[in-house]
Amino acid sequence: MLIVATSGRALAQCAARSGYASVVLDCFADADTRVTAKTVRRVADDSGIRFDAERLLSTAEQFAPPAEIDAIIYGAGFESEPALLENFAQRYRVCGNSSDVIRQVKHPETFHRLLDQIGLPYPETRLDPPESPDGWLVKRIGGTGGQEVQRCGARPFEPGRDCVQKAAPGVVCSALFLADKRRGQIIGFSEALPPGNGAGWPFAYGGAVSRVEVSPEIRAELSSKVNQLVALAGLVGLNGIDFVVDRDAFWVLEVNPRPTATLELYDPDFADGLLAAHVAVCLGEPIRLEQVWGPVRGHAIVFAPTGFRVPPYWQPESWCSDIPCPDVPIAPGMPICSVRATGSSRADVFAKLSGYRAAVLASHDEAIA
Repeated sequence: MLIVATSGRALAQCAARSGYASVVLDCFADADTRVTAKTVRRVADDSGIRFDAERLLSTAEQFAPPAEIDAIIYGAGFESEPALLENFAQRYRVCGNSSDVIRQVKHPETFHRLLDQIGLPYPETRLDPPESPDGWLVKRIGGTGGQEVQRCGARPFEPGRDCVQKAAPGVVCSALFLADKRRGQIIGFSEALPPGNGAGWPFAYGGAVSRVEVSPEIRAELSSKVNQLVALAGLVGLNGIDFVVDRDAFWVLEVNPRPTATLELYDPDFADGLLAAHVAVCLGEPIRLEQVWGPVRGHAIVFAPTGFRVPPYWQPESWCSDIPCPDVPIAPGMPICSVRATGSSRADVFAKLSGYRAAVLASHDEAIA
């Protein structure tokens, strides 16, 4: 498999559990990705969190020629550049949604038209700035992971590239689901951790905890409406839907039309791994998911408060993932690594993640002392 994503470590590890060897092209080329994948190459632009399209395509041709690759599995990174995915689809078999599907669900006009058809609520959204910025967020169309989301007025509004959305009160949650273009099966509900302020973005994805308690009414409505959404949009493979819950009410924020970060929180519950199911359903093969619930799992991204260079003597703990290679420069606001935890309850996992994050930050302080 050729894996292309902003960060490919989790996809590579899940692919290995499903029996696939992989070549990974991502923005970090972390040490633990290199251990898992056959070949890993960094293809980031100057931002460090987006693809350099020219480098990505040339690197794929050099290290993953189409004749040697069975298929592509892609993660985050194509939502704002569906044309780049089209370029890959001309050369490789793509296991995932097409660029047309991405365009449909990632633009607020077409996405909200779908939600209106099936009766799913969403926050008020507009394509021009409001008269008063109070209570509004400005979001980049096609953005992912909370990148480039700010309070309205905190950055200039760019017509055609941005939208504004009413900030909805409540807890941000997500549902990971498997789709076959006709219906979707929800794998699990997760609760997002507080935003992590990655790269200066106050709403950057900071992590999640699995098996969140969502009311039976919301579970039932989302399960039913996800089936309709899948059929209308033609979604296939692993996808995620983000929503905000406030008591008995909820609002849909977005659909992520590809395997999401919460994949690794549920992958161990399946004997053959979820990427095997993702590939099978994308190829039109029949599947039957058998889930054996394990412990509550969580992961959190640890962002660097200041810039530093990873010291060669740093020995990350066993609960660290996305581990940078020695001597790699880490800019302020960029991820140092991720931490992960398991436990018997949501509170237990939250507490462990908080402690692990603090320990990484303490080691960061030692590194720059």
